[in-house]
Amino acid sequence: MKRISILLSLAFLFGLLTFTSCKKDKVTSDQTIEAVISADQASNDGIQLADNEASADKTTLADRCYTVQRNIDFQNRIGTLIINFNGQLCADSVYRSGTITITWDLGWRINPNGKSLTITYENFVRGDKTFNGTISFSITLDTSSTDSSLWVPVMIAHYQNFTVTFPDSTQFTITGTRSIRHEGFFSLNIDDKALVVNSNLQGTARNGDTFTVVDDNVTSKFSCRFRFPVSGTKTIVINDNKTYIIDFGDGTCDRIYTVTVNGNTETREWNAEGRVK
Repeated sequence: MKRISILLSLAFLFGLLTFTSCKKDKVTSDQTIEAVISADQASNDGIQLADNEASADKTTLADRCYTVQRNIDFQNRIGTLIINFNGQLCADSVYRSGTITITWDLGWRINPNGKSLTITYENFVRGDKTFNGTISFSITLDTSSTDSSLWVPVMIAHYQNFTVTFPDSTQFTITGTRSIRHEGFFSLNIDDKALVVNSNLQGTARNGDTFTVVDDNVTSKFSCRFRFPVSGTKTIVINDNKTYIIDFGDGTCDRIYTVTVNGNTETREWNAEGRVK
């Protein structure tokens, strides 16, 4: 009887350790997924604001949740935009505070080819996370189509000292490059506009885990009126031994996505505050 009791105790202890390990692994993966998607959205905020400044288009951020300082240096052909968020909900129901500074070569929206754009985040809070660092963009124009209306600018983003800080002050760091293809850039029809992302990023999670991120045609449609991806896949590999595949769907305007690991798939929803449900 004593031997059986010992075996039962060991079995219970093994089960407890296994459960704890799985729970910790799930929490770690959730935090990594959350941080990576949040970084994508912060990057898209900067691109959206730069696009607004260079065109007559107005989007969900074009309200009174921020103030703007502009400086145009015509001699050196450089523009500077300093956006100070007021620490309140914007029109898309997302809280923002802090500063985004954008510098660009004048005329980048009329003729993007060969132009550059830099977006710097200084204690920029989006939802409950804080972003710091710089993303520098080099812009080329895809003129492979003979129809000039289909020419598409492609922005190559380089992450420099980019961090995502959680409310408990722990941080993610992200480096690497993203290719952002701006479909419908020259179109006046919002239904033609989309951002298509392919990337190869690396980073360190808040618990010290290393991870890589590969985006495969991750697409955000302007017509959806929010910048959460609606198609494409994101693959996150943690410590080179755990792979998570995120599928954003078939193009339907929703915030539903799936996460697959070890052959098991879970459906999730991203809410307006930028947290996993």
